[in-house]
Amino acid sequence: MGQSGSIQTSRGTTAYLDKVSETLLGHSLSTSSQKTYNRALQVFKDFVKTDESLPETFPISHQTYLRFIAYCYIHRLASSTVATYISALGYCHKLMDLPDSSQSFLVKKCMVGYTNTLKRPDTRLPITPAMLTTLVDSVKHTCQGVYEQLLVKTMFLMAFYAFLRVGEFTANQKQLPILLFSNIGFKHFKQGRPSSVDITLANYKHSRGKSVTLEINERTSSLSCCPVLNLWQYCLLRGSSVGPLFVFLDNTPVSRSFFSQKLSQCLLFCKYDTAYYKGHSFRIGAATTAAELGHTEAKIQEMGRWQSSAFKKYIRIPSLRL
Repeated sequence: MGQSGSIQTSRGTTAYLDKVSETLLGHSLSTSSQKTYNRALQVFKDFVKTDESLPETFPISHQTYLRFIAYCYIHRLASSTVATYISALGYCHKLMDLPDSSQSFLVKKCMVGYTNTLKRPDTRLPITPAMLTTLVDSVKHTCQGVYEQLLVKTMFLMAFYAFLRVGEFTANQKQLPILLFSNIGFKHFKQGRPSSVDITLANYKHSRGKSVTLEINERTSSLSCCPVLNLWQYCLLRGSSVGPLFVFLDNTPVSRSFFSQKLSQCLLFCKYDTAYYKGHSFRIGAATTAAELGHTEAKIQEMGRWQSSAFKKYIRIPSLRL
């Protein structure tokens, strides 16, 4: 009787530990990565339904991977999206301790061919510091009211100096921005105002559960374009209510569409081509400017929170022509 009870307790403990380990593995990915990986599994399931000869269970053979890549190509998915899906399927194999063919020579070469076939040049141009000054100055002509003008100015400056992705500080229909008012910490006060600010980001792209703190210092050469001063003044107007950092007067989060609309209006006012300058141009400009200032590649990668060498494609320093 006692032995049976001991076995039952042991089994219950094992099940509990399995549940805990499953939960921990689930939290090893950021929320956005979990959604992406679930999407990959769904697309793969849709692919399997197209052919009865395809196995529905793992592990996935290299031949099935090749057919899946061809399926994605026919549906004109971006090569970067397919690469993410392949990575997600490989991750699932690792979780189940199964052999994975996603890293086989043939699969890798097939992805190279996929990328080369659909490769399109990135025509987005960097927003330079001089352009940033012009855009910030144009806000008073394109935005209504003191609050909206300061809101848009500050968003422009923070997008540039904090290497922010647009989705990190704006909202869309699916999710709220990850940059919150509580993530901001002003410090080193001089004459009643801060000379630097710490910005802590968590659950950003590729964060893998880790947070990062960026320190941004004042720009005394041009107070109208100083990211610290403008953020400080904006926060004084905004108030200390909890939630996203950038909000409208009614405390609703600023949407991605609003930011894009205001950026387009400012670009047109300054006579810049909106076909080449987008929200991501701030991040491209930040990386390019950092390289021109002599920062090392490791430092640029750290400032932009890149997890791979992908940051190099953001550095757009024109080549010298003789």
